Amino acid sequence: MESLFNNLIGGVLWEALLVSFGTIFLLATLVMAYVLLRQREQRAKLVDPQLGFKVVLQFFFSVSMLLALTGAAMLVGDLLQPEMEPWSNPQRAGIALLIVGGIFTAVHAAMLRRVTNNSDLPSAARFFTGWRFAVHGLVVIGAAAWLALLLLQTDPKTFAQRAVISLREHYLYGTLLVWGPSWLVHLAWLWWLTTRPALASDATWESKD
Repeated sequence: MESLFNNLIGGVLWEALLVSFGTIFLLATLVMAYVLLRQREQRAKLVDPQLGFKVVLQFFFSVSMLLALTGAAMLVGDLLQPEMEPWSNPQRAGIALLIVGGIFTAVHAAMLRRVTNNSDLPSAARFFTGWRFAVHGLVVIGAAAWLALLLLQTDPKTFAQRAVISLREHYLYGTLLVWGPSWLVHLAWLWWLTTRPALASDATWESKD
């Protein structure tokens, strides 16, 4: 099974990872968030001196979280394999991404909580929670569609073809098992943020003119 992974690492799996991260960083161009949020702030005649700092922290918090989720999905997908090998290369890769992503997620979350006014002015948090929710939607829908396509195909004739399809299916199951619950958490998280006032004093972003 590990040899199959090594053969695929230059093909399907790397393509999937590149597409996923390409999508993430394309959406990350929405770090124009700073411009949009600053314009919104100006219309409301509000000044947030930490807006740029929070946008940067929220961006790296989001990227780190998505990296950790990618690692967790790789790990779970490999553990679901019928002939799972302990400490295989896929498991090591997944653990590495999970550890690095988890550490940087925790660091940026702590900074947002301790050294910014994020709880009083949550506009950047709203934007990037919505951004992560959009990425989750792309990953979950894409994985579900790909899995459905594989499951509805006719049975492959050769053992090698069956092994490759089985490997893909289990990695897609791992993706859905990790990203699916996180998608639901982000849905609830985004809903909660939208129920909060933009300012702790119950002010809104609407202009008071």
